[in-house]
Amino acid sequence: MTRRSWIWWGLSLAAAAAGLAYDYLQGEGGFAWFSAFAQCPGRELNEQVDLLAYPVYPWLFPLYYGGLPVVVAGLLAVWLSARLGRPRWGRVAARVLAVALLLCFGRQPLGFAVDLVVDRDCLGMWGPGVSFFVLPALAPTLAAVFMLLAVRQARPAWPRRLAVFLTPVVLVAALTSADLARGRKPIRDTECAREAGQAAYLCWARSLDRAAFTRKNDASLLAYGTELCGRYMRDDPDVMGMGYGLSAICPEVQKKIDGAQAAKDREYREWKASEERACGATRPHRPLVKPHSVVRRTMWPDYGIIEAYEGDGEPSDDVLDRAQRNRLAAAVPGHAIILVFADATTCATVETYTRRPPMERKGWDRVVELDYRSPTGHLVFGSLMGGEELPDLAYAGKGRYRIRVHVENALPAGYQRLLIMVFRT
Repeated sequence: MTRRSWIWWGLSLAAAAAGLAYDYLQGEGGFAWFSAFAQCPGRELNEQVDLLAYPVYPWLFPLYYGGLPVVVAGLLAVWLSARLGRPRWGRVAARVLAVALLLCFGRQPLGFAVDLVVDRDCLGMWGPGVSFFVLPALAPTLAAVFMLLAVRQARPAWPRRLAVFLTPVVLVAALTSADLARGRKPIRDTECAREAGQAAYLCWARSLDRAAFTRKNDASLLAYGTELCGRYMRDDPDVMGMGYGLSAICPEVQKKIDGAQAAKDREYREWKASEERACGATRPHRPLVKPHSVVRRTMWPDYGIIEAYEGDGEPSDDVLDRAQRNRLAAAVPGHAIILVFADATTCATVETYTRRPPMERKGWDRVVELDYRSPTGHLVFGSLMGGEELPDLAYAGKGRYRIRVHVENALPAGYQRLLIMVFRT
């Protein structure tokens, strides 16, 4: 192997090691993005490829870890084939491995670059996803390129000279078309919130940072906004996402938005009332001994989970695993989970007792009794995503309780009956 080849292999190892370090330091996290204006083919193509390739991702683990295992394997293949007098075999193996890295990771940086050229608003579409997708993929992509350069055979000098000449020309052209060098400071949403009327509209329009808005003076932009208001009132799908900004100069747009929201709120209240009436018509539970308190509540839990959590940190996944094993409920100190159908209205009844009530199994599909210790004396079941909550069931404050959970699924379609008994031990 030549000195030049060793240099490229060293750069490839360094890039892969940097990628591995970035993955380790990044840790776990999440993000979300929202945009209604940008057309981003690079991001959309990456999403489609991810969906198609999802079943094979578990088999691609040798390509992970910043691409370091692949680089090491390629270097060993080249070195071993050279020792055996078959250098071509090593070069072919290294190229295959490098191409595999490029296919797996190269599409993210490429898609991001394409989107910036096509529409600069795509930077908002990628948003925090740059640190989750683009940056982790950059290191293995560079490592793959360096691998290909390390096994490249000598070629005439003119292609290199042509590439050196064309590279800055292409970069300048791409940056110009993307208009990435903005001449003014971007406007933040918080700045627009302090404005009203025409000033608020102009601030909102400038904050979009799109050519249709930023290349107009104020008078032209106001005239353009009036035109957009008319299109909004005609339900033009291209401007339906602009109601917030247009409402600052078009009272009729605000009235339309308020009317649509009022109709949604009214529809939701009517639906909720009908669901509560349906739950109220179900067979009530008749306690065998007098309870301390009784409350009936209609609930629509997210993801089919009702839980009580008394703590400041993250809930434990172990409780959910245990609840899934017995198909109903589980608890540890400070955390209890009850599983219900995700797509069904839950007609819940909660009863507290000052002494142990008799066990009731007749009429219920499943009954599970849990031992629970309340560290704060605040036992409130609900959904962590919001919505209806049950009252505080820790009627005696901190201490040990028993939670008896009953569920009946044999109700009309879309409903299930839940009974929770809580008593001291």
